[in-house]
Amino acid sequence: MGKRVSYQWQKSTDGTTFTALPSTIQAKTTVNGLTPGTDAYFRYRGVTKLGEGDWSSVVSLIVV
Repeated sequence: MGKRVSYQWQKSTDGTTFTALPSTIQAKTTVNGLTPGTDAYFRYRGVTKLGEGDWSSVVSLIVV
């Protein structure tokens, strides 16, 4: 049986203070309700039965 992994996601408007998004069992997520013309920052980490991994590098984008 393969490794079971879930993913934790976080978003931020300033790249420093993050809030949790719903966890997923796939390495992707959808985020609704972003405001056009603003910056958004995201990071994620994998979680296995051995524990939580390190947070990814922060990814930033401008919402269009």
